[in-house]
Amino acid sequence: MHRLWPLHVSDGVCMQAVIDNCVIFAQLKLREALMPEVVSQVEALERAASSSNNGNGSSNGSRPARIKSWAASPKLFPCDVSPEAKDLMKEAVSAAKGAWGERQLPELEAEDRLAIACERAPTSDPVIAKLRAAFQVPLLAACIPHTLLPHSLSVNAKGRHVRND
Repeated sequence: MHRLWPLHVSDGVCMQAVIDNCVIFAQLKLREALMPEVVSQVEALERAASSSNNGNGSSNGSRPARIKSWAASPKLFPCDVSPEAKDLMKEAVSAAKGAWGERQLPELEAEDRLAIACERAPTSDPVIAKLRAAFQVPLLAACIPHTLLPHSLSVNAKGRHVRND
């Protein structure tokens, strides 16, 4: 289980961990919106169908094929996303769907593109830039106050791993 607030030796390290948690939360939220729109599930469904049929029409007891969902657990995301952030996310996902095709990418390629969009490296790809804009400001801004509060409470309570300089 991933903690919402880390207890580290120094505030600098701890603040970096708070930011890292927010980055993970924001990336999960963007992934939840992007992946169902751009990832092809035809291969997975065909593979599941062929493995469930042993050649004579009978099932071998495996689970039926189903559409994959990338929805993050509500327990992982500590807050609601603002309407403005949702709009930016929808615009970015729509741009990605238009440029990359609706449900055309293999899952691994879509994961790679999402990872690039969540980095700080420069890009000339307008779709990656749009995804990055949706990720960086609104999603991170929604998460930071919810992870800073538990951190400050633990610091003020003289948490056992918090250094007081």
